[in-house]
Amino acid sequence: MKKAALFLAIAFCSFHLFAQDYEDEKTFKFGIGGTISIPVGDLKEPTVYGAGFEVLGVYNLTESIAAFAQAGFECF
Repeated sequence: MKKAALFLAIAFCSFHLFAQDYEDEKTFKFGIGGTISIPVGDLKEPTVYGAGFEVLGVYNLTESIAAFAQAGFECF
């Protein structure tokens, strides 16, 4: 059992994985999506749900630094 655990620990530590490959990354990305809002507050207030949308733009400056802007609209 100890040998199997040691083998699994060494095998786990020996892999080197990347979640994203920066070579294929574009400099600018754009996204849009919908949102659903739930109220958080006092129990005295009426419960109202909301919906809306958001727009997001991301500009990759370097491999590890990015600038982004986000705007959205919510309707309750």
